[in-house]
Amino acid sequence: MEPDKRSEQGKRLEEVISRLNQLYSEGVKDTIITLPGIFGKQRNETFITSWLAYLLNPDVNGIGVTALNALLKCYEKQSGRETEGLLITDAEQIVVETEYTFAESGRRIDLLITTESYVIGIENKIDAGEHGDQTYDYWQGFKTLCGFDRGSKSEKLIKTKKAIAIYLTPEANTCKPTCHNFVKVTYTDWLHQLQEIPPDPKRDQRKDFIFTEFLLYVEEELMSKSKTGFPELRNEVQLYLDNRSVLKSVSDSCNDFNRRLGEWLVDQITKYDSFFISDLPLTSYWQIRKNPHWKKLDFHFELYWGNTDKKLFELSEEDTVWLYAHLEPKEQWTKDNFSGYKNKNELVGRTINVNFSDESKARNSLKRIVDILGEEDFSLAAKKAEDCLQDYEKRNYPV
Repeated sequence: MEPDKRSEQGKRLEEVISRLNQLYSEGVKDTIITLPGIFGKQRNETFITSWLAYLLNPDVNGIGVTALNALLKCYEKQSGRETEGLLITDAEQIVVETEYTFAESGRRIDLLITTESYVIGIENKIDAGEHGDQTYDYWQGFKTLCGFDRGSKSEKLIKTKKAIAIYLTPEANTCKPTCHNFVKVTYTDWLHQLQEIPPDPKRDQRKDFIFTEFLLYVEEELMSKSKTGFPELRNEVQLYLDNRSVLKSVSDSCNDFNRRLGEWLVDQITKYDSFFISDLPLTSYWQIRKNPHWKKLDFHFELYWGNTDKKLFELSEEDTVWLYAHLEPKEQWTKDNFSGYKNKNELVGRTINVNFSDESKARNSLKRIVDILGEEDFSLAAKKAEDCLQDYEKRNYPV
């Protein structure tokens, strides 16, 4: 790039940084943070399923059977099946279980609710789709539950009941159940029913808070925003649109520096130990070998930092990375030389801190890596790998 053009881009970048600082000092428009958002669990199905179990349990939720009945109304509407007397009453005995395991298949459905008349199964899918005909296996389990009393926690209530199978998803999740007996209900449809539940000043405030927070969560995290109009163009987005070229140039420079740093590390490690060879570091790990034949065994030393958004030069002393001997064995390896290890994939390893942000720190970090790889436990893992490979080749490729 020509000097005057580089200088011009540098000035543009300074202007962008200055404008960003100004935006955040003025206070960026608040983003609504939901209860799951505080814990980073907005899309965590296990977390949300536990919340559902609370909301659908009239013994603890503070709103009785209204949330469950709201869901059943959605089921009735979507299924097109007019079910007489479908609604549940507060007087009924109800048991709510999460991760219920069906005895026949060993499959676990997210929620199982048993009432005096119904077995209600709910499979909660936030982003995922169905795995291996789950709903079909669940339905076979429902048929057993509705016909027999086998005496477990919930099944002791069950003699002859009707099965209701619900496949609960956000609108954006277009996956469908493989079993036609499952009826797909969206969180949006359920939300509309829940919003019709009238406020009650006598309701416990804490329980009311949990309920209203769920409504907010569905609205903010699970509803399709595209149907509510064009999204607001925030100032930061406009800043990006106005400065795409200079920001792309910065990103390209970072990627180029990261690539050249990787090439430097590959070159330097052979100077510490002439036996070391390695591939270029990738987005979250760096594989190092002492023998090119290790590839046949799928064995290597590995520096693993895991964060695909973090480049090599961004690692600092504050980042803990994992340095270990890694084996991805075939069946014959595990039966022989490596059989004494509890975890065949991670034979030996430890956490270390590295910093590749400048040459001095990078050299110190590289020396630390080489020193550790030369220690007895790593050397033993390497020897076992080589012995295993030699033994395998003798058995399979005799001279």
